[in-house]
Amino acid sequence: MSVLIIGGGIGGLTTALALQRLGIPYQLFEAAPEIKPVGAGLWLPPNAMQIFQRLEIAEAIQQHAVLYRSLELRDFTGNLLKRLDVQRMIQKFGFGTYGIHRATLHQLLLQQLDDACVHTGKRLTALHIHPDEIHAEFADGSQARGEVLIAADGLRSTVRSLLFGETPLRYSGQTCWRGTIPYSSPDIPPDGTFEIWGPEAGLRAGLGYVDGGRVYFYLTLKQKPGKQLEAERLKPYLLKKYQLFPPFVQQLLEATEPEQLIHTDLYDFPPLNRWCSGRVALLGDAAHATTPNLGQGAAQAIESAYVLAHCLKQFPDHTAAFQTYEKMRRPKATLVNKLSWHYNQLVNFISPRNRGVVFNLIRLTPAFLDHLQLDRIYSVGYLSALENTVS
Repeated sequence: MSVLIIGGGIGGLTTALALQRLGIPYQLFEAAPEIKPVGAGLWLPPNAMQIFQRLEIAEAIQQHAVLYRSLELRDFTGNLLKRLDVQRMIQKFGFGTYGIHRATLHQLLLQQLDDACVHTGKRLTALHIHPDEIHAEFADGSQARGEVLIAADGLRSTVRSLLFGETPLRYSGQTCWRGTIPYSSPDIPPDGTFEIWGPEAGLRAGLGYVDGGRVYFYLTLKQKPGKQLEAERLKPYLLKKYQLFPPFVQQLLEATEPEQLIHTDLYDFPPLNRWCSGRVALLGDAAHATTPNLGQGAAQAIESAYVLAHCLKQFPDHTAAFQTYEKMRRPKATLVNKLSWHYNQLVNFISPRNRGVVFNLIRLTPAFLDHLQLDRIYSVGYLSALENTVS
């Protein structure tokens, strides 16, 4: 079976690696002139690392990432609201959560792939589905043929639009600034990460080291989508918004230049009715986009990549492969989408009047409830039946 992959993000690259490990021919096409990630840092939680272990790349990632020994949620006065049991996580799943720069992860994945199978500057413009194969047309006039096509082309997927029409996106109510800068502070533990909730709706800051000396951080606040600030106004605006946060947040902002910040409004879409049609399967944000509140966006794409590759290996008939892929992946992807959305809306609900009640509810939530939820997300035990069949 020959596979075309559209999109050179983490989902597309992981799909290519999974297919390569299984001996399935593939060709990957990325619209940009080079595979250069747009983003800053990201989390790789236990479910992602378990997949990377199966793909024989976990050790390389660990050498370039930070294992977080503490994962905390605090309020803007510094009070602890929640601390996750990292040691339990490691004992149960074999891995904790790692912080890594997105560019580093891209490079590690690319190094594993056959250069001849990765093509850049290929913007998809049309698909033609035939009885025995699928043709992809690109803006430069070139074409590619394969038996199936995997669309890992993101939230605003061209392939999804061609197949199903436009998918209405759902605005979270929050906008986000992300950055990664060289920075050192005694208030930021070298092996810890935390999120801080502010005194008003949507106001958060999160940060943690992603490699030696570089801190990844994000800032969110509630506002209407599409609002842009000139560079000279951005830092004063953010400093005022975060003036009640701990001093090190202000200091981190002072050390950051506006051009080091990546600004995005946060969107997802409700679970789709289907991910596959004919010879085409959606994957990652193209299939199951989620707001970034649980640190699961990349992880869910990584899981989907592994499952879909194994389904294509197990089933010569692509229809059976796609049906099994959806059946296996839809429940968890839907769970993550819904939990992340609810988390997002809880942050949007905070106000000076009710923040004490909200913070106390979080603080008093029993740890076993957190464990039940996270165990469902971090477990990849459902893969055993598929892996045993393929092996």
